[in-house]
Amino acid sequence: MVRRNLRIEQAARERYQQAMHSSRMKCARPFPPSGLQELISRYALTEEKRKQIALLINSESKRLARMVEIFLTWSDSPREQMG
Repeated sequence: MVRRNLRIEQAARERYQQAMHSSRMKCARPFPPSGLQELISRYALTEEKRKQIALLINSESKRLARMVEIFLTWSDSPREQMG
């Protein structure tokens, strides 16, 4: 019985770690460059405006990736249970 419970807990930990890894990978690049190019090309914009938009999206994507990494790191860290 104890071994079975240990196996179940280990399997749950492994599933959680796999889900966290997958989330990190998906959040590392929230908006791929090819998607950005496609989105910008839909509109009649000057080259200067395209560059401004691309820079803004790039900086905001990096900011979002940092926020996600902070959250995921925080969620992985051991914390005392509030009681």
